[in-house]
Amino acid sequence: MNAIAAPWEASNPTAAMSPDGVVLGPYSDGSAAGASLRYHGLDGQPLSAVTQLAYCARYTSDDSVAEGSDIYCRVFTQDASSAPHDAIFTPGSQPYTGLGAGPVQEHVATAGTWRYDDDSGSGGASFASIVSAHGTDTITKIVWTLGYTAGTNLAGLLRWVQVNGSTFAFGGPAPTGVQVAPASIPTATTPNGRPE
Repeated sequence: MNAIAAPWEASNPTAAMSPDGVVLGPYSDGSAAGASLRYHGLDGQPLSAVTQLAYCARYTSDDSVAEGSDIYCRVFTQDASSAPHDAIFTPGSQPYTGLGAGPVQEHVATAGTWRYDDDSGSGGASFASIVSAHGTDTITKIVWTLGYTAGTNLAGLLRWVQVNGSTFAFGGPAPTGVQVAPASIPTATTPNGRPE
């Protein structure tokens, strides 16, 4: 994909297409700002319609950030009485929290642990358990978000997403006109202090 277009939607202009993928940020204060890439291709279907979610992303920050600063995935739903809910997968709360800031990493979200109506918690249950308990909830959107967590000059790159086996690879021409997101992500350093 070389443009963010239906069934995809950016939550605000700080989520923008670049030649390398969807760039999110940077956010000088990652606890106070962020953006999401929203997917509406399963809207109106039950949560049980989600069989697989995976994505490839990276994030960087000028400081050592707390768990949960990586790009995370949420499935927003509503129950039979139209009450809103969400199920959330956060890489930092998994049994293996990943490599942290810098490297591009693949997350197979539906194979990890999720939380239901508990955005700031830790741990969780399998996606199958969430679906077993809430599978009749109706999907309103699926989102991948960076920010509203932690980090100084927090920035991210979303390379691709898989939804039920369909892969959506992001990358297109650099934005024209006024750019609110960087054309590239700041370089992280390795443990020995050298650039990647």
